[in-house]
Amino acid sequence: MEFQVMVILWSLFVGAIVSMVLHWFFTSIYHRKKLPPGPIPLPIVSNLWQLPANIPTRSINNLARIHGPLMTLKLGFRTTIVISSAQVAVELSSRSDPDGARCALIMDDYRSSLSCIDQKQQWKDLRKVLNMNAFFTPQRSDLVQNVRVLKLRELTEFLNRCCIRNQVVDIGQVVFTTMINILSNITFSVDFAAYASESSKELKNLIRGMIRETGGSRCTISKFFSVFSSIDGQGNRRKSPTKQLKKLKHLFDEMIEKRSLSSHQLNDGLDFFLSLSHNSKSTDIETIKNNFLDLLIAGIDKSSITVEWAMAELIRNPAVMAKARFEINNIVPHDKKIEDSHISQLPYLKAIVKETLRMHPPHPLSQPHTTQNDVHLGGYLLPKHTQLLFNLRAIGRDTDSWTNPNLFQPERFLPREQLDCSFLDFQQPICSDHQPLQSRMVHLMLASLLHSFDWKLPDGITPTTMDMTEMVGSTMSLAKPLMLLPLQQIN
Repeated sequence: MEFQVMVILWSLFVGAIVSMVLHWFFTSIYHRKKLPPGPIPLPIVSNLWQLPANIPTRSINNLARIHGPLMTLKLGFRTTIVISSAQVAVELSSRSDPDGARCALIMDDYRSSLSCIDQKQQWKDLRKVLNMNAFFTPQRSDLVQNVRVLKLRELTEFLNRCCIRNQVVDIGQVVFTTMINILSNITFSVDFAAYASESSKELKNLIRGMIRETGGSRCTISKFFSVFSSIDGQGNRRKSPTKQLKKLKHLFDEMIEKRSLSSHQLNDGLDFFLSLSHNSKSTDIETIKNNFLDLLIAGIDKSSITVEWAMAELIRNPAVMAKARFEINNIVPHDKKIEDSHISQLPYLKAIVKETLRMHPPHPLSQPHTTQNDVHLGGYLLPKHTQLLFNLRAIGRDTDSWTNPNLFQPERFLPREQLDCSFLDFQQPICSDHQPLQSRMVHLMLASLLHSFDWKLPDGITPTTMDMTEMVGSTMSLAKPLMLLPLQQIN
């Protein structure tokens, strides 16, 4: 009798499993008729098994070559559409409601930042408050011009000392130090780093470590299945972003507490946000810290990576560098310094930045966005709450949209070419009007490096033999730091 009961129970259990699998199979086929093609997901694990936790970017590129520029992936319980075509990206960006797709939430203790608020109305309320108080507007960027001028002068003085000593410079590191000090002075009125110091390297590694762990490139089980949130089956808690986040927030806590106890007003970003926290329900101390993290994580590292790649490409293409320097010197005399007002008169420099972003997007994959409504795209229906992932590296190398996509040719972005590069908006903050501060920093930094100095590779390395290997992860930087020797420019 007991044996018969066991047989019946096992039969019911197996029958239930088979029914679930069949339901999943036929439901999947029905829904996928409306979705772009993609690899068939397995029950439970979906397509996650095809995306290694540490390097999903390469796996996504390989899958996109097989399944096409619009590809469906099932990541846990989320349907994700990967876009690898410039034409499709332009079409989507040209008709997207800016409020229609929001950044997917990365981690709970980061949910109050402007970039990752997951409630549409809350996001609009905070954006309205910030715009009303002119924090993200070009007008406020103009107010901090003196800070940028001071920090660029300090950079020039440091590079002059390197010239005298015949000392090579880590371009990515000095650019990062300059940019972090510009931002830290705008927000806190202090320097966060010093040139050729361990503190600068530690801060850079801390920020990159946080990007690596929270930037959406690690495909962990708990990220897509909340039921497994307490399980660390892939060993990722050893590198928990919470620890790195706490280090940065602890730094902010000290400055916020010190400023709160002071009666002295510095009219910097911290005073701005503290004032908002007293007068607006949309902001509190946690929101202040998370928006400072936005500026650090989203802006500084992307910007320094972009300038480093631009300098690497200019060294490899001396004719392009000569043309850029000729344009700059025609606008700015050698005894003058680059200012904000000069950038609008340097179309070739701006084309160089766009071409750099095309070939070397700082983030090869965009932050995941979620559709708020049904979207018809390329003959397919993307249902509400579909996750969108822009494969920026593939978009920039799309042979259907670019002539000679593997060649560095800034001319393709000159005004007469009339190229639609609106897909670059997904590379915020560098090319977005919502983040003018970082955009100006990139252009000013690159223009200053070209205007003030000549540059050469260390002995034994030539433009044709220099290492341009990419380190592909959450960010796409040079695998080896770009080391250059600054020389006094000859008039």
